[in-house]
Amino acid sequence: MRNRHVVLAFEISCVPLLPAQQATSPVAEMQAGQTDRTTSGIYMADQFKGADLSERVNACLAAAASSGGGTCDARRFPACNIASHSITVGDGKHRLVLLLPVGTIVFASGQQLIYRSYASIVGSGFAYGNSSSIVCTNPTGSCVQSYNEGNKQVLSPSLMFFSINSSGRRGPESVGLNLGGAGNADVLAGNFSNLAVGGFATAVQMGGAWGCSCYNHFNQIDAMGSEFGVSTRNFSHYAGDFNSNIWTGGRAWGKVGLNDVGGGKNKWIGIDIEGARTHGMILGGYGNMVIGPYFEANGCDLINGHDNMVIGPLYYGGGAYTPCRESTSTTDMMLGPDATPTTFGVRRGILFGSPFMNPNSSNGGIDLIYNHSKLELMFEPDGQMERVYGYSGAAPFVAGNITADGGFTAYGRAALSSLADPPAPTITQAGTPGTTTYQYRVVCHDWNGGTSLASSAGETKTGNAHLDASNYNIVTWDCGSGYLSADILKLEGSGWVKLSRDRAAAQTKSSLQFPFKDIGQASTPYSFPIRNTTADFFTDGFIKAKDGYQSSDGTPGFTGTCPASSKLVVKNGLITGCS
Repeated sequence: MRNRHVVLAFEISCVPLLPAQQATSPVAEMQAGQTDRTTSGIYMADQFKGADLSERVNACLAAAASSGGGTCDARRFPACNIASHSITVGDGKHRLVLLLPVGTIVFASGQQLIYRSYASIVGSGFAYGNSSSIVCTNPTGSCVQSYNEGNKQVLSPSLMFFSINSSGRRGPESVGLNLGGAGNADVLAGNFSNLAVGGFATAVQMGGAWGCSCYNHFNQIDAMGSEFGVSTRNFSHYAGDFNSNIWTGGRAWGKVGLNDVGGGKNKWIGIDIEGARTHGMILGGYGNMVIGPYFEANGCDLINGHDNMVIGPLYYGGGAYTPCRESTSTTDMMLGPDATPTTFGVRRGILFGSPFMNPNSSNGGIDLIYNHSKLELMFEPDGQMERVYGYSGAAPFVAGNITADGGFTAYGRAALSSLADPPAPTITQAGTPGTTTYQYRVVCHDWNGGTSLASSAGETKTGNAHLDASNYNIVTWDCGSGYLSADILKLEGSGWVKLSRDRAAAQTKSSLQFPFKDIGQASTPYSFPIRNTTADFFTDGFIKAKDGYQSSDGTPGFTGTCPASSKLVVKNGLITGCS
């Protein structure tokens, strides 16, 4: 997106509050703030005693916990606050709420904000002024971290409406917001909403070391890390420990935007992935679903899990969803106009259009139906065509090479037509231009060894006299649909030669992906094809014709039977008899 609000690490200094009179116990602290405590269980944190905000808030939380739960209101603290100690919200038993001030809480190096079961941490906003911000100094681990409940899940925490940032030098393992993690319990049924996280190696990390961080909801989380925007990890000995979670909206920005490798059956809906130069996303888990992701200026997507789905990817500025060549998954499904490839697979069959979904409509469509014994492709061109045994018809079918291992049966007229000969290639220069003329032609090959005639010549008159890795000619061609590869031909003296392939091997559409570089590489003599052979017909068996053979002008052909030891006689393309 062109208008970006990025949360970055920043330096900040705050003037700490003056130490107040120390209380002797949480109960005494509660009594000290009695005049500002309401009957609804709200405790004013600034009325508790302590050297800085962290001591006062911890005392406030302890007082609320001792009364069976409540709210610790820290909103009356000033805009800048120092926290010399970690703050732990919750006792793992009661519902405790911490209301953050409008401003910044800067934790000293090594200190962090910790949340336990039933804890709620609520700020006043996470961006664009008048907001609440948590800042960790020189972070090496997690800034906001779930508590280690000792083989017990952190249940139903709720964090919303604040930002998480860093100050000073961040470590390579620093994390802004962490759910679970090595040595920490899993998080169950949490709610994380309207948070902005930036200034860490990994903005948001999720996993666990026990069983399952599951059923958590994330809404509008801006996760921006130097290495990972959002990352799941599998710390436990189970197949995956971050499962069945839902993420809606927000951003995942980093060298890798979305890195979901530690679990499965997660749903990522409408996530924005931009500027992830290494990988837009990595899917290494199972059964995950990425719905309507927004892609812009990302690296390729590494898909190594199984049964994952990417549905309706959107792009801007050429950032389409594109699986990396080293991806190993073969069971994923990609749908949408910007998906690459634009194919998907199912176990039973595929339905296109609506005739079977709405039999009484007049809508047309193409249906690929598995009827137990065969796979049928059927077509309703102008509404429905119904016979005694159901829908029927014949759909036009366009494909590349077709291999039929079990035989081939066709009804209706059959025709073999040649593929079109290629147009002349386009020639451009890289490096320093010159005054040397170069000419190039291409010959295209189909999947079964058929060849086109040579194209007309493409020419440049501004080539460098000496071609090398810095000064070279770029040959761009397009054989067209049906061809597999091409010979790149160059005029040398009075003869044509075939150039050896450089690191960008010849493809069918170099103008889109693989332009060929003539860097002066080796060549071999070349003889042009004398005809286009892409419509030739070959068979290892007999050819039988019920009604004989006939030439294109209607001249009758041979209709008899030749002895087994004889051969057919062909004259001007017409079978005339036996030899």
